[in-house]
Amino acid sequence: MASEIEVAPYGEEWASRVSPEGEVGDHCVLEFALAEKQLRLRVAPWEWRFSRWSEAMFGDFYLERFAHNAGEPDDLRMPWSIVGFHSWRQEDGRCRLSLHCRHIRWNWTSAWPMISRGPS
Repeated sequence: MASEIEVAPYGEEWASRVSPEGEVGDHCVLEFALAEKQLRLRVAPWEWRFSRWSEAMFGDFYLERFAHNAGEPDDLRMPWSIVGFHSWRQEDGRCRLSLHCRHIRWNWTSAWPMISRGPS
């Protein structure tokens, strides 16, 4: 079942899909850009990654943890297959988020993202 943060950028239609590998939404990360207190995340369904995407802008961003298990530099090359994306709302209105890709895991706290959609 898709998490709240998976439904936000993927949309209801795509979040309910599961890849043959068991990945919810069958999405990939096309862009992961960090700036001061801001994160821009662009994701897309694997089959439409060149023509349909969503962008999530996370403000008031604080990186808590980054880990990877890449054996080769090419393992970190985008696009990254999303294994799971989860969120937990906090009492202060911010969220704790965890993005788990095949070889990378990011954990951060931020405001709930502003979502925009690319061409469809």
